[in-house]
Amino acid sequence: MDYVTKDSNPQISVDGKLYDLDKIQKVQEPSYYEAVTISQTFADMVSKLPNVNYLTLSDKSSVEAAANVYDSMTDYQKTFVSDSTVATLKALVARLNEMLKTKEETDAKKEEEQKESEKTTDKTTETTGTTGDTGTTGSTGTTGDTGTTGTTGDSESTGDTGSTGSEGSTEPTTQV
Repeated sequence: MDYVTKDSNPQISVDGKLYDLDKIQKVQEPSYYEAVTISQTFADMVSKLPNVNYLTLSDKSSVEAAANVYDSMTDYQKTFVSDSTVATLKALVARLNEMLKTKEETDAKKEEEQKESEKTTDKTTETTGTTGDTGTTGSTGTTGDTGTTGTTGDSESTGDTGSTGSEGSTEPTTQV
């Protein structure tokens, strides 16, 4: 702030603007300017938030940022914030907390269901795993009635060995 005289009229220059000295009622302190600035910044933040009925979890960081600004304000700075802006913020924070609690409960329920599902799957695997060995013992083709199951070594199969041809030659033979 500078004192300037222009055309015999005393003026004060504040931030490059000239004010007639006789029209100035008072000069504000820096704390006033800071309070007005932060309260306006806060009000702008809150006005950009959605209506409480349209709040989603994706708005969480914006709501928390506005709440942090308000919480960091001094009591003097808070006097420059309208009651309706504070009420809006409180409603948004309360709704966000409800949504987060619901999400936690839902996530916990899903996790519990997943654990139960895994336990059920493990029990089913244990039960079927001991009897589910069909096809691994080579039981198919044990009767060998067709006589075309293959040979083991150089001897011909007569269809009564039940060989599956997994060892030795797999050349087809006819029944003699």
